[in-house]
Amino acid sequence: MTIDLKMLISLLDAVANVIIREQKVLTELDAAIGDGDFGTSLSSGFSKVQEQLPEIERTNMGDILKKVGMTLTTSVGGVSGPIWGTAFMRAGIKAGDKTELNLSDLSEMMESALEGIIARGKANLGDKTLVDALHPAIEELEKERKSGASLAQAFEKVAKAAREGSNRTIEMVAKKGRASYLGERSKGHRDAGSWAIVLILEEVAKNLNKMEVQNEEAH
Repeated sequence: MTIDLKMLISLLDAVANVIIREQKVLTELDAAIGDGDFGTSLSSGFSKVQEQLPEIERTNMGDILKKVGMTLTTSVGGVSGPIWGTAFMRAGIKAGDKTELNLSDLSEMMESALEGIIARGKANLGDKTLVDALHPAIEELEKERKSGASLAQAFEKVAKAAREGSNRTIEMVAKKGRASYLGERSKGHRDAGSWAIVLILEEVAKNLNKMEVQNEEAH
């Protein structure tokens, strides 16, 4: 199974739903060591994305993802907007004019998104940011790609790797953002951005599994 344009829109809608639904949790995580506005801000951005999805031109993957990126950049507050927006725009640039995506495409796109996040946010692995969930997820995706796993199987493992990465942020000392001002006191708290990555990847995994089942039943 590959992801076509209709499926991408469906996945983006599901991702927006989970961020909106989990807004309170993300805000509470951020309030412990940050400004406390992350959940509200990210939810607001994804609400805007969701509003636009029915009208987005479905010409190719790149255009869709770049539009999502631009929307997040302009509608998510603070430093999060440019970081999350860059991730989707970089993924869109990598996808280009493709109208279907396989595991190799997704691996390259996520790698490109991570590079964009690191360049924009100047955060590295171990700094207690979303990078700590995304980096191991991408490593796992590359492993799954080489093993010949299906999309659903791969993303189930990818989401698990992201969750484990996010769990590791609990004992880290923050080196970026507002949380870094707390020094050692930032230990014992999960990074909110890393949890947003987990929510997104688990939602993608769940939906890919449903799509794969439907695909098998259709054949």
